[in-house]
Amino acid sequence: MTIIGIDSGSTNVKLIEVNEKFNIVNKMFLSKRPIKEALDEFVKFKKIDLSNVSCIVLTGVRSSEIKEDKICGIKVLKQDEFISIANGGKFLSKKDKAMIVSIGTGTAFVRAEGNDIKHIGGTRSRWRHTF
Repeated sequence: MTIIGIDSGSTNVKLIEVNEKFNIVNKMFLSKRPIKEALDEFVKFKKIDLSNVSCIVLTGVRSSEIKEDKICGIKVLKQDEFISIANGGKFLSKKDKAMIVSIGTGTAFVRAEGNDIKHIGGTRSRWRHTF
């Protein structure tokens, strides 16, 4: 089984498919468009078998455009963007304690120590929520 992750930001949509060991199977970077449209393009272009996808994980400022708990019959999970940044940084660095910087339309500094995750600061685009 695989998982599809979608980060729908203010200017771009990033999609990834990973296997059960979290190895990247497919990835795609698209300019701003609705999430469902981006997913359809990803699945079609990469020839993804949706019957092999266990869930779709959404993050990013525009993830709120998806109201359903399923897309194409697949369970949808929403994850806070800063938690995603922290967990991704810890996974890639193989460290449990880190300061992770995410640079995109906005820049975020996230401190992670175990399960203690805190958005330290950074810039926000005009679409970002205030904390």
